[in-house]
Amino acid sequence: MELRHLSSFVALCTALHFGRAAERVYVSQSTLSRQIQRLERELGVALFERAGRRVALTPAGRTLLVHAQHVLDEVREARLALRGAAGCLRGPLTIGCFDGAGVYFIPKVLAVLHTSHPSIVVSVATISTRDALPAVRDGAVDAAIVVLPVPLDGIQVVPLFEEELVLTLPVHHVLRSLRRVPIRMLLDQPLITSRPGQGTRQLIEAAFSAAGRAPTVAYELESVQARKDAVRAGLGLAILGKTSVLRPARGTGLLTRPLSPPIYRSVGLATRAGRPPDPLAVSLPEMAVSTAVQLGCKPLAQGDA
Repeated sequence: MELRHLSSFVALCTALHFGRAAERVYVSQSTLSRQIQRLERELGVALFERAGRRVALTPAGRTLLVHAQHVLDEVREARLALRGAAGCLRGPLTIGCFDGAGVYFIPKVLAVLHTSHPSIVVSVATISTRDALPAVRDGAVDAAIVVLPVPLDGIQVVPLFEEELVLTLPVHHVLRSLRRVPIRMLLDQPLITSRPGQGTRQLIEAAFSAAGRAPTVAYELESVQARKDAVRAGLGLAILGKTSVLRPARGTGLLTRPLSPPIYRSVGLATRAGRPPDPLAVSLPEMAVSTAVQLGCKPLAQGDA
């Protein structure tokens, strides 16, 4: 019985959906299915009742879940204890982050972290805030950069910074002459966004609703880079985090403009509540805030979560 199989099992118990569980442990759906089948063969029992991609736990599965969570917690506690005994920060540390934070922000944070701890081993997984929370609770990631607010069920959050969202448009767009674009002027413009339910999309929808009605969504693309490429191709406009579109280079075919009224998103670091803090995760907030300030963001106080 391998730890990665237990991790996949716990993820599937939480999601009860093969696709979402696979995303949480960063494997393909077919790989996750094979891991679960191997675990069932090894134990000689069915752990799930399957109905398409959706599943339900069997009595044997519920029994194993209790023990699997305990085993994974004990392994993590042992790793933390060994790090403390060694008196240094070496990792491995797995950080989840929403796609917008991974463009400029996270690479700069990792550069600062590497300067302080050159032997550190860090793995970064791109994951939405919605999917990051169960991943943190399950231990699939040690910490996650998330869009606030988030439900605090089994989660503790350190507020980091506030980031302005800006309009991204093609260089020849009719709105290029405006220094600041009123949201009401975007009501009929085709918008390229993330899928419904994502934190940043909810902020955009709220701002458009206040301006008169819901946005005209033309495309839903998960990747920030894909949204920028779609804007460049003339498929619509996008509203992205300021740090995702820093200093558009000449020749990229993109411009950015502030919005009126402005839209801001709050960003924080989520870790699992009730678990001894990982020394590496403890050191991240200060590095993250200082990096965000250098990128033009406003630091948040503890009460801003």
